[in-house]
Amino acid sequence: MSPVYLAAIALVIAVVIVIAVVGSKKHTKTPPKAQQLFDDDKTKQDDDLFEDVEIMADQDNGPSLEERFLAETVKEVSGEPDRLYNNTYVPTPDGGTHVVHLMLRETSGFYIFRYLSLPSGWIVGQEGARWWIHFDSPEVKNYFDNPITTIDDDVKTMLSFFPGTSPEYYHGYVVVDDRCEIREVDTDTHVRVILLSDLPKILKADLENNAEVFSPNMDRMMSRVLATMKNNVGLEQRLTHLKKEMQEENEQVRKMRTASDQAVQQTRVYDPNELSDEQKAAIRKIQEKAIEDRKQRPEDHFTRSELALRESLILWRKQQANAEAKAENEILSDEGMIHIITVKPKTIDQLQQVSGMNQEAAARYGEDLLEMVKHMPV
Repeated sequence: MSPVYLAAIALVIAVVIVIAVVGSKKHTKTPPKAQQLFDDDKTKQDDDLFEDVEIMADQDNGPSLEERFLAETVKEVSGEPDRLYNNTYVPTPDGGTHVVHLMLRETSGFYIFRYLSLPSGWIVGQEGARWWIHFDSPEVKNYFDNPITTIDDDVKTMLSFFPGTSPEYYHGYVVVDDRCEIREVDTDTHVRVILLSDLPKILKADLENNAEVFSPNMDRMMSRVLATMKNNVGLEQRLTHLKKEMQEENEQVRKMRTASDQAVQQTRVYDPNELSDEQKAAIRKIQEKAIEDRKQRPEDHFTRSELALRESLILWRKQQANAEAKAENEILSDEGMIHIITVKPKTIDQLQQVSGMNQEAAARYGEDLLEMVKHMPV
């Protein structure tokens, strides 16, 4: 036989042997005791893997450097690190969870913190406003979500989970980066808006002066319950996934609203002199109905961009009224404000059609109002 033929036969025999060995292993039963040892080892491997995942999750989804600094500051002032909670996952009535990012538990109640990292400039805001304004300069401003609402959401969730507590048990702090100045920020509830450098002094005074609300037994119960909510990796992973979905959904909504705003801005504004009396009456009726609808609850009717314009108009009207020692409605009525937001006038002539805006008022305030309409954010 030729060497090639012999090599082919050897290869076939080797393949048959391998198949036989694999088949015998596949049908061989593992003894019960050996199987138990294997299962125990597999469980240990799973536990080790979970510990690795927990460490990785904490590293990947941990707080920022500024938030860590804030937590260290609170820990140093309180002197009780076991009472400080980062990323506490509180169950909600709908079966989900709500994350309270930084909270201090004391016998005088819960102290909840929200860090506001802003560059140089100053901020203006009111507690009931949807957005606050950050000014980089008098000409450059940006809108951001009212940070007090975050603390209010934390408090509402805690109240629903601990129904035996009351709002007086909760103390909120919006802590602003020292690079930013706090101007004209009005609050009248349990939330303070302070600079990071002022936090140690203010928090220390509050911890000393606030009355005790938790008995020793209640305090111990709170400690045990809150310990089960800390650093729950499974929840954190689900929340991270949910957050991604929400961001994608918000981006789609933003694009739709942007397209809608652009379509409105591109709509032709007719000269009233070109319209018949019937057309003018019909347009006036539509505008009056829109104004009446939007009086009830602006956030249900206005787009995000229109709400931002509304905040600018409210702030401008307040400052103008203070400067002229007049009532705010004398400067610009609520109906006139809604009319401006709805119609978005681009010229002084169009502005004169606004409810309550006569020729003198349009000449006096027109430049400011048209500038706000022109630069309303998208």
